[in-house]
Amino acid sequence: MNIKNSIAVVTGGASGLGEACVRSLLSGGAKIAILDFAADRGEKIAVELGKDVIFAQTDVADDAGVQGAINKTMEAFGAINIVINCAGGAVPMKVLSKKGPMPLAAFNRTIQINLVGTRLMKMEKKASSSILLPLQLLTVKSVKRITVLPKEELWP
Repeated sequence: MNIKNSIAVVTGGASGLGEACVRSLLSGGAKIAILDFAADRGEKIAVELGKDVIFAQTDVADDAGVQGAINKTMEAFGAINIVINCAGGAVPMKVLSKKGPMPLAAFNRTIQINLVGTRLMKMEKKASSSILLPLQLLTVKSVKRITVLPKEELWP
């Protein structure tokens, strides 16, 4: 895929897979908006990478926050051609353990980030007449630490 002169939005772009996507897109000639909750890290990366990268502190589970970040991207670059969803998170515990169920607030937050956040970005893609088509949409999720050994817990 030729990404030169494309405009990309990368959720979770301030670390891990998202940051790697930001750096790769930039090396291919794209302009990028980093959408992430981690303000210090996101701002630092945007400054480091220069004028073709902006940062918008965003909770991807918040509709108004996502819309604000999309608006900021549109103001800075005028279009969006690529959306990469890398934002994700989880509370390191089992949904159901010997001690009982995961607290509902922790479970709900995980669902909000990993499912609702991805859905909001897809809805924004469909709803905006100013997002250029064809738009490439990619969702990437990862689990940091799963070790499966006999009689061992998946989460510490």
